[in-house]
Formats: sequence, C-alpha cells, structure tokens
Amino acid sequence: MKNSLFKKIIVSSVVILLLSALNAFAYEINIFADNLEYDEHSSQLLAKGNVIFEWKGKKVFADYVEFDKKTVKARSNVKVEESGNTIYADSVTYDYDNENGCIEETFGHQHSSNVFIHTKSMEIQNKDTYAINGIKLSKCDLDNPHIHIRAKHGKFILNKRLTIYNAIFYIGKIPVFYLPIFTKSLKSDKSFGSDLKFEINPKLADNKTLYLNTAISCALSESLKGKVFADFFKKSGNFHGIKIEYTAQDGTGSIFANETNNFEKWALMADYFHSINSIWKLQSRAWVTNNKNIDNHHYKENKWDIGDLFLSNLYLFYPYSYSYFAVTRHGCDTNLNMSVEHKSYNKYDEQKESYILFPKIELTSYSRNLFMGIIHKFYFRCQNVYRQYQYKQSYYSDDYETYDNSFYKSDSYLNYKLMRAFKFGNPFTLVPALKIGLAQSITGDSGEKELDGLLIKYSGSLNTRFRVNDWMDWNVDYSLKTITKKNSLCVETSGNNYGIEKNSVSFNNNMYFGKQTMVQNSFSYNLQQYRLNDTKNNRLSPFITEVTCILNSYTTVFARQKQRLDPFRFGSLNLDLTIGKLDKAYLNFGAVYQRYNKFELCKNREINNTLGFGLCLTPKWRIDYNIKATILLDSLSYDRIAEQELKIYRDLHCYTLGIVWKKANNNGGIFLKFSAKPNEKKATWWSSEEEEE
Repeated sequence: MKNSLFKKIIVSSVVILLLSALNAFAYEINIFADNLEYDEHSSQLLAKGNVIFEWKGKKVFADYVEFDKKTVKARSNVKVEESGNTIYADSVTYDYDNENGCIEETFGHQHSSNVFIHTKSMEIQNKDTYAINGIKLSKCDLDNPHIHIRAKHGKFILNKRLTIYNAIFYIGKIPVFYLPIFTKSLKSDKSFGSDLKFEINPKLADNKTLYLNTAISCALSESLKGKVFADFFKKSGNFHGIKIEYTAQDGTGSIFANETNNFEKWALMADYFHSINSIWKLQSRAWVTNNKNIDNHHYKENKWDIGDLFLSNLYLFYPYSYSYFAVTRHGCDTNLNMSVEHKSYNKYDEQKESYILFPKIELTSYSRNLFMGIIHKFYFRCQNVYRQYQYKQSYYSDDYETYDNSFYKSDSYLNYKLMRAFKFGNPFTLVPALKIGLAQSITGDSGEKELDGLLIKYSGSLNTRFRVNDWMDWNVDYSLKTITKKNSLCVETSGNNYGIEKNSVSFNNNMYFGKQTMVQNSFSYNLQQYRLNDTKNNRLSPFITEVTCILNSYTTVFARQKQRLDPFRFGSLNLDLTIGKLDKAYLNFGAVYQRYNKFELCKNREINNTLGFGLCLTPKWRIDYNIKATILLDSLSYDRIAEQELKIYRDLHCYTLGIVWKKANNNGGIFLKFSAKPNEKKATWWSSEEEEE
C-alpha cells in the first residue's frame, strides 16, 4: 500500500515537470495512474490503470487516457465529476484549443433535481453547455427506466436547465403522449414534470357496478403542482376534474374544478392564503356549484356560522355560491380577525335566499396580569348581516309573481374573565375564576328570528390542584353558570333550570409509576336541579379509569374501564395491545366490551374484537390484515364478522402495486391500486440496513 502510494506521488510529480518543460498543454494537469508511457516523437502521454486527473474544475476517472498537445481522450469506465454532478461514459474526447469535445454513451445523475440522464452522445459546446443526442430522462436509476421521456435532440446547461425537443413520454415501452418541447429546471426537484405520479384504481359503486378511477399529478414549476383525475365506465355519470396547487414561502393557494355528464353538474373552488409578515395574514375562498344533489353536511364549514342564527331550515337548501375574505393579526397577547362573507342558496321550488356578512370582527385578548396576581382576558365579536329572501307565488298555472323579503341585523357578544392563582406551598393550588358574558337575546319563530334585548350570563369556577406526592396528582374543578333576566342583573329563576345553566364538580386523578406507566381516574357530579323531570340518579357520571403502559420500544398496552356509580353497574372495558413496529412487523389486538340501551327499550351487551397484523416479508413485499368481529351476549345473540381487509403491496422500483380485498357487512370487493413513486433505494416502509433483493 505504501509502495503504491509512493509510486503515484512520484509519477504525478514527474509528469507535472515533464509537461511544464515541453509546454505541451495550455493548462497544468495533475495526473495519478498506475502506469505512464511517454512518446517523444508524437508528444503523447499514455496513462493506464486507475487514472485520475483534475483540470479546470473537472475530476476525471478512467482506465485508459491519451494526452497530446491539443486533445485528451479517455476510455473505459470513464467518470466525470463537476459542480456536484456525476457523468458516466464509455469515452470522452476534448480539444483544448477549441474548448469543445464529445462524450459517448453517457449516464448522469443531477443531484439537486434528483434526475437521471441517459444519452448516446453529448457535444461540449462551451464550459457549461452541452448539445445532447438520443436522450432518456427519468427519475429511475436503471439502464432501461420504467418511466422516462425520450427525444433525439436537446440542450443541457449545467446546474440550470435541460431542454429537449419532440419529446415522447413512455411507460415502459409504451408511448403515452407527445410534447413538442420539454424544459426541466435542474436547480431543484420541483420543476415541470418532476414528482410525477399516477394511479389506476378500479372501484365498486353503490349499485355494485365496476368503474375505473384514474389520476395523474406532477409539478408544473417550483411553486405549482397540477393534478388531473377522472372516472370512467360509471353508470351514474363519468366524473372529471383538475386541481392546481400553489405553494411558496409566504403563501399557498389552489384552484379545483370538476364536472359530471358534460357539465350537468359542476363545481369550481379557489382558495388562497398569504402571510404578509409574522403578524398579519390574509385568507380567502370562493366556491360555485350547480349541483342540486350536493351534500350540505359535507361542504358546511366547521365553524360557527351566522346563517345558523338568521337562516332557518338551512339543510333544506343547497349552496350554489360561497365566498369569504379574512384578515387576521396574531400578536403576542391579542388576536384580531376581520372577515367578509357571502352565501347564496336555492330551494327546490326555485326560492332563493342569501346573506352578506359585512363585516365580522373578532378580538381575543390572552391572559394578562392586572395587579396582585389577578389575570384577565376577554373575547369580543361584532357582526352585521344583510339577508335577502326571494320567492315566487303562482296565481294561475303560467302566472308567477316574485316577492322580495329582506332585512338587516346586527349582533355582538362579549365575555370577560378574571382569575387568580393561590399557592399554599408546592402541593396545593387554588384558582378561582369569574366570567361575565353579554349577548343579544333571540326571540321570534324559527322562520323570523329577531334580536331582542341584552342577555347576561355569569359563570364562575373554582379549580383545586393537590399534589399528593411525586407520583400522584389530584385535580378538582367546580363550575357554576347563571342567566339573568332581560335588561337586568337578577337571575332568571322562572325557567325549568331556575336560571342555572351549569352547576357541576369534577375530579381527576393522575398517577405515574416510573416513566412507562400512567393511570388516570375521572368522574363528575351534576348539582343542577330542574322543575320538571329532575332525575337525581343521573347526577353522578360514570367512573373512568385509563391505564397506559409502554413495556418497551416494541410493546404498548392501553386499557380503559367505565362503570356507573349510581346505581353501581359495569359499563364498558377497552383493551388494546400493540407489539412490534409498523414499518417492519406488528401485531395489534383490541377488545371492547360495552353495555348500552338500544332505543331505550332493551339492554344489550356486546364484545367487539379487532385483530390486525402487518409484515414486511422482504424489502419488496408487504402484507397487512385487519378483522373486526362483534359478539352479542344477550338472548337471540349471534356472532358476526363486521369488517375484513387484506392488503398486499409489491414494490416495483418505479411503481407500487397494491391489491386490497375488503368486506364490510354485505358489501365488498377486490381493488387494484397501481401508482408511480419517487425513486428510492428501498421501499418506503422498509427502514433496516439490509440490502435490497
């Protein structure tokens, strides 16, 4: 080893002196090789065996290299490293004077964009530009890639972009579509055409007819991503859609459109979020549809809606337009939200109803210290709504008269909270709190709701925490909430609840046994009284016990037990056991016993069992199986398997093939999922250090 290293150092030094003396080259080149031969007549230098030479930022490896006054020729196992890129080739020829050359049968990997390039030849035009011929572009590292783009001619600018002409996209050996020109940025892995994925998924409709669901997605630029999806052979109507997503450092957005049966049903949705700075944010959304069969429960916003206050029978409408714009400010101790909203609905009898919320202002102040340790916070909301209701009345079969019924309403809400923590040593803490809420009361029938007067609600709580010892912690909380009379501070005692909305006490106990086991107990008692139907035996909530135990990194046990205290009765028991790791092999077992009243007529007891396991058979194969069974313990009981699911996955290097068998009650079927995936050395679920098969 020492002799070989010494030999290479001596050879390198001799060559440098020799080349300098002969002035054969325009640039100084450092050469390492096992054997060197020099011909004085032809002024050629031959390097053989493990040749390495560096020149103008390039590092070249080869088995055989010829140097003369004007050119350098490298053959056999040639590798060129430059600017973080690696190119493998059969031969390389370069002319020093003209600064051009040719690279034959190349295979290269562009690291920043994670793309592999195969070419028949690359002509060096200048320092960073190459003309390429016979190109294959893919994200697959195989000699014959599964998914690739093929073209005859193109241009390659190092670390900038790749442009090819008359390109054809192939899946295996099958041409799919043609592109007159294709340009890919080499600065990142989010340029046009990257992150290409597609899915072919046969599905079973509700009427048990088979149809085909397909989807193709890829990056359109560094900030845009597109997706096209469609359903075919569906008797209820073929479905087509497109989605474009925008993602940047300070904002995100998307445009989504779909249609069914030649635009008989269609929808368009757009949303945008922009972060102006660390405090101010903008958000907007617009949605339009003409689908009268749309499910309102699916599209309804998961937030309080002023339509719930002013619009009646909301679920009898279908929304055909919806939009909002909001500006928020997230400060250190306050949040401010200002929004404008519009909704419009159509009833089946062509009656129209809409409202405009302009504006809605919400201000939240977080906990602040006033004095003497007293903390206060408040929430304020103010909003204005304009409602328009239009309907038609028929006097004769072909005679309609249109009526408009509009109104303007405004409401506001404010609550203010004071709290103070008293500590008596380390183990005991007492936190009393007082909260006052002011809102406008609502009167009138369900169709015409009106704001009438001021409604005041008082609420108070007393929280007690007692740290029994290092491993046991008790917490007791008492809450009381009252309602006042209209325009008065007196409690409204005429109601069924005597003006008390809430009156309860709760207890929670946490016990820690080392770092691996935790036990929690909880129950509550309702002190509230009613004039009518006051059932005292329902005041005490069930007693709940939860145990979580992490035996080791592979085994986790969870148990939950629930029972009634008054009258004493066993309610339910949950047990969940997980062994192993999800990315390798795991076993999961769960059992749930519960006792409940069905339709308030009879009592039922049942046990629900779940069993699941997953196993990576090899780095290429994975299998998962889950089953859920129900056992009824009462008379006329029967056992049944409610759900079964079997998944088999195969990693096909550039693809993932999944076969899924499902059965739920009387429905089920076999589903096939075939999708492309980014190139990885191992399957995504495999995390061991073992080599692929």
